[in-house]
Amino acid sequence: MIYDFAVGQKNPETFSTEALKRAALRAIDLEGAAMNRYPGAKGSLALRDLMPRLSLADMV
Repeated sequence: MIYDFAVGQKNPETFSTEALKRAALRAIDLEGAAMNRYPGAKGSLALRDLMPRLSLADMV
């Protein structure tokens, strides 16, 4: 499943806010305060490399 975050509103019937919440909490647990340090203009290279290979279900 692909999520286009460029648009302002998702279909609530197909967008799992619970999965997003679990993914966000996991990211906070894994990255902690490092999430506050945004590395460079294009963001984290590791995250940019990883995101195209994952679906939201893979992150929870």
